Amino acid sequence: MRIIENKSSFDTSKLINIAKRENNKKRSFLIVNPSQGKHIPVKPSVCIELFRQLSSELKKYIDDDYKNLLFIGFAETATAIGAGVASFFPDSDYMQTTRESIDNTETVAEFKEIHSHAVQQSLKCTDWDKFINGKKHI
Repeated sequence: MRIIENKSSFDTSKLINIAKRENNKKRSFLIVNPSQGKHIPVKPSVCIELFRQLSSELKKYIDDDYKNLLFIGFAETATAIGAGVASFFPDSDYMQTTRESIDNTETVAEFKEIHSHAVQQSLKCTDWDKFINGKKHI
């Protein structure tokens, strides 16, 4: 893997590692971010700093009206990153995809994560039109 540009203060080895997967016939490896706190234990301050740096990069492109901003964490691993980054945008909204069936919701989007043990993923909301109304950035 070749990194073209790393805009963070993290060494690349703290952002990307390859891990062996056991008992998964679909793929024997997994690309993990050791600083996000999902697959490898890490100090909370490391995760928070990673999320802060990602949010700082996004803030260069987004105005200060965070009520018009929606973050979506896709699939299992990215949900932590999405929620962490969203926490640096007061008044923004956050939602995440799920593999679960949730009563009284509409399915807004569906996708398949073929390599995952939970292939079918979807984004669900109780009233999407009302929720999305006025959003400027997703």
